[in-house]
Amino acid sequence: MNPFSTPPNSPPSDPTVADVLATKAILLSLSLPLELTDAIIDYAEYWPHTSAVLPGTTPALGDYFLIRTLPLGCLSSSPSTDPSRAPVPASQDKMTLYLFPPNETEASKAATAALYSAWAQSSQPREAHPCRKIVFKFRSRDQGWGGDLRDRGTYNGSFTWLDVGRERARVVDENEIDLFERSRKKGAESDVEKKLAWNVESVVPPLKNDGSPKSSQAWLDPGDRPPTVELDHPFLPHDKTLQKNRTATKDAEDYTIVWRWDDNIDAESGDAEDLEMAGRGKATGNGEFVRSLEVGDVKQCPEVPTGRQAQPATMASSFVPRAVFPPNLNLPRSYFLGHHAAGLSKMVTMLSHIDLIIECRDYRVPLTSRNPLFEGSLAGRQRLVVYTKRDLGSRNRPADKAREAIIQDWHKPQQVLFSDHKSKRDVRSVLAFAKHHAQELDSLTGSRMLIVGMPNVGKSSLLNALRLEGVNRGKAAYTGAQPGITRKIASGVKIVDRNPETGSEGVYLVDTPGVFVPFVPDPESMLKLALCGSVKDTIIAPTTLVDYLLFHINKHDPKIYREYCEPTNDVLEMLNAVCHKTGRLQKGGVPDIEAAALWLIQRWRQGNLGCFVLDEVEEDGLAKKMQEEVGTSLSQAKKAKKEAQRQRSKTRYLEGKA
Repeated sequence: MNPFSTPPNSPPSDPTVADVLATKAILLSLSLPLELTDAIIDYAEYWPHTSAVLPGTTPALGDYFLIRTLPLGCLSSSPSTDPSRAPVPASQDKMTLYLFPPNETEASKAATAALYSAWAQSSQPREAHPCRKIVFKFRSRDQGWGGDLRDRGTYNGSFTWLDVGRERARVVDENEIDLFERSRKKGAESDVEKKLAWNVESVVPPLKNDGSPKSSQAWLDPGDRPPTVELDHPFLPHDKTLQKNRTATKDAEDYTIVWRWDDNIDAESGDAEDLEMAGRGKATGNGEFVRSLEVGDVKQCPEVPTGRQAQPATMASSFVPRAVFPPNLNLPRSYFLGHHAAGLSKMVTMLSHIDLIIECRDYRVPLTSRNPLFEGSLAGRQRLVVYTKRDLGSRNRPADKAREAIIQDWHKPQQVLFSDHKSKRDVRSVLAFAKHHAQELDSLTGSRMLIVGMPNVGKSSLLNALRLEGVNRGKAAYTGAQPGITRKIASGVKIVDRNPETGSEGVYLVDTPGVFVPFVPDPESMLKLALCGSVKDTIIAPTTLVDYLLFHINKHDPKIYREYCEPTNDVLEMLNAVCHKTGRLQKGGVPDIEAAALWLIQRWRQGNLGCFVLDEVEEDGLAKKMQEEVGTSLSQAKKAKKEAQRQRSKTRYLEGKA
C-alpha cells in the first residue's frame, strides 16, 4: 500500500456555469469540432501551475543549474515586500534570484512566513504535499566522443547528466539588500532587481562553503557577482539523477520525465532497475522529491522543468477498489475442442518412447493453468513443471521471490523452474535440466521429451528458445497471440546436439497442442484463463474480460491507467476514456468500446498494463485446488444449475401468489 496515498482533503475547484460557457466559447472560436470541445470540457483538470523555459541551446561547461521555477505557491515573478500584495503576471526571464547562506534573522523569518501564507492563499495548494507533479521536458546529448567503446550508445559510463536541485525562498533583510545592490556594476540595469524582496537558500545540493551572496544564473557576467557561495554538486551520477545522456553520442534526444507526488517505486525493486536501464536514478521513482516540496520551494534544473502545483480537488486517495468480483454463472465453462481430445489420446500412445514430460503452466495463473488431465493420462513418466511467461507476472521484487518459494514448496521434492523465453538465463536452466536428465539415461538413440500444457501457455515459444540456445537453429514451431496455433503433435525437434564423448544422439523435444480441461468448476477461473489467452477472444465478451482486468489492476495499483482516467470501478467509464484518449471512435465520434477493450487486453498480455499474478498463491493453495477438482464434472454442474433455476422459479411463483 502506498503510505502517501491519503492526503488531507482540500476545497475542490468548482467552476461556475459562466466559467464553463466562457471556456467553451474560447474553444469554439478556435474552430475545434464540437465533440472535441465537449471532451476538453468534460476531462479538464483544474490546478494552478507554473512554467519555466530556457530558450535556445545552452552548453553545459561546468556544474551549475541553468533554470529555476517560481517558488511553489507563487504565481508571479514580481516579488514584493508586502506579503498581502496580490501576485500579478510577469515574464519568467526577468526573474533573477540570488543564492544566500542560511543566516536568517528573526525579522526575516517572520516576513518569510507571512510571504508563504500570502502565496498559499493565492494559489490554494494542499497543506500536505502541495506539489502534484513536475514535468521535465528537454533535449540533450553527450559530447559525442570518449569513454569505453563498450559503453558507447548506452547509459553506462556517461560523462554528462542532469540533476534537480531545491531551494527555499526567503525574505532578505536590509543589509543583504544593500550588499546585493553594491555588488552590481555601476550603471547596470536593475529595475527588476530593485524590487527584490526575497531570495533563496539551497537545500539540495548543500553548500560547500558559507561565502557571500552569489547569483546562480549561468548567463550573468562573472564581474557582476559578489564572492561565491559554492554548491556541493555530486562528482558522479547517483541514484537521484534526473537523466543521464547516452555515452559518447552526438545526436540529441528528446526526453519527457514526469515525477508525481504519489509515485511509489521502491529503489531496490525491478521497476527501479528499469529506471536505471533508461538512464535515470533508481531513487527517482518513489515520489520523495515531489512530496518533500513545500510552499516557497524553488525547483532548479540544468534544462527545462515544468512545475505543477496541487489540484485543489479530491484526489484518487478516496478511491476504494472492489473487494470481490461478482460471479457470472452464465459464462461458458468449457473450451475442450476436438483436437484437444485427439492430441491427448495421441500423447498417451507415445508415452513408451518418452523419457521426460515438460509441463508448462502460466506464471500469472500458477493454479488455474494446471490441467488435472495430465496427472492421470501422462502418469508414469518423470515430469518437469516450468512456469512460463515469468516476465509478465514478476519484477523480481521480494514479494515475487516469496511467491516463487511457495510454488516450489508445492512440488517438493520435484524440481520446478520459472522461465521467460526471452531470458537466456532462464532458457539455459531448462536446457541444463534436459541435458542432465539425458546424461543419466545414457541412451545411444538419444532422449525424447514431450512438452505439454494448456492452450497458449508458451510451449512453442519455449521450444523455439531451447532450440536456438541449444543448437543455434531458428524457429521450428509456429507461435501466435491466439490459442490453437499448434493443432497436431509434431515430430521431434533437436534441442541438444549429439555428444561425441558418450555417443548419445542428443535430445529431441516434441511439441504438442494445448489441451484445455473438459469443465472449469468456477466462473472466475474461466475469466482468468480467457484473460491470459487460453481461450479465443470470441468466447467471452471483451468488456467482461476488461472489467475483470480492471478489478485486478485496482487491487494492485490504479495508477497503471492514470493516463486514461482517474481510478474507477466502472469499466464503461474507463473504456470511454480510453476511446477518447486513443482515438478509437466510430462514425460520429461514437466510442468503439469493443475495440478499446481488445486493445487493453492485448496491452496487459504484453506486460504494458502492470505485471501481476491473478491467482492467490498460498502455502496450501495447490492442495485446495486439487480438492476443488475432485468430483466436479460437467454433468454435475448442469444438474446443479438446473436445480438452482428451479428453486428461483419456485420462489418467484410463491412470492407472486402471496
